[in-house]
Amino acid sequence: MYTSCNQTDIIERYLCSELSTKEDTWFKNELKSNPDFAKEVLLHKDINKAILNLDIIDLRSKLKTIETNVINKRSFSKEFFHFKWQYIAFAASITLLVSFGLNFMSHSGLTNDEIYNMYYQSYDAEGLVRSGNSETNKNYSEALSYYNKKDYEQALILFNKILEEDYSNISVHLYSGIANMETYNYKKAIESFQLIIDHQNNLYTDQAEWYLAICNLKMYKNDLAIFMFEKIAQKDSIYKEQAKAILKKL
Repeated sequence: MYTSCNQTDIIERYLCSELSTKEDTWFKNELKSNPDFAKEVLLHKDINKAILNLDIIDLRSKLKTIETNVINKRSFSKEFFHFKWQYIAFAASITLLVSFGLNFMSHSGLTNDEIYNMYYQSYDAEGLVRSGNSETNKNYSEALSYYNKKDYEQALILFNKILEEDYSNISVHLYSGIANMETYNYKKAIESFQLIIDHQNNLYTDQAEWYLAICNLKMYKNDLAIFMFEKIAQKDSIYKEQAKAILKKL
């Protein structure tokens, strides 16, 4: 539990990506469960964005004043042209830095990470097992137990073991993908979700498309994320409304 003073500090450090792993976990949980806290984070984001805009305006004004003074006081000598190119290079650098920063913000002023935290939820595991290999079924049940306890690393060990024996097990690919998301291995997660989508004839296509879109959002692959969210929004998917809501924020 943080005081108002500490809360302001942790929000600012979150926006600067300076939180420890423990603080980051607390922050994300609080963002999901506490609407007032989420509003406070958005307010800080808006304030920082406004300050950035004011700083840019002020910088442009100062640079313009410097250029005008130089033009008034100096002839078009080699010295002036040297300064002029320094000015252009400096101004271009500032523009690139600002553009780079804004690329990490959506139209709503939220970063991809903030949108991700608002909408990502782990998929609830089902206890269904296939008939046949009793050892595989034992591993599957044990893997789901670890998964439900949020011990995703142990769950992944068993999921991978199952896939070595039965690579066609689509549900394991789904849970493996989500477990990889939970352990920040988004590229590996994308492989699992894409495999499910390419398979087509299964019960997990909606889930795979949703988590694939979410992964791309997290990785700041906005073109791919938007493509997937638009695809989800246009079909009768269980994630249709959530996809529409995210598209409005991007």
